[in-house]
Amino acid sequence: MPKYKSQAVCERNIAQLQAKIERTKTRLEKMENELRNLLSEKEQAEARQLYDAYKRSNKTFDQAMTFFGKKG
Repeated sequence: MPKYKSQAVCERNIAQLQAKIERTKTRLEKMENELRNLLSEKEQAEARQLYDAYKRSNKTFDQAMTFFGKKG
């Protein structure tokens, strides 16, 4: 005859798994925030590099925009 788990054991296991899921969700949210921050930092660094290159090029704004395909 198979041995069945008691309802209390099942409820305890469910509660433990739900707690584990919540901890994992919290970790995921923290990692998503960190990723957003890092992507923002990367975008800002790229913008600075682009601006610096534009300033060093001695090109006009219109020439730069034409180069990028955005005719003013």
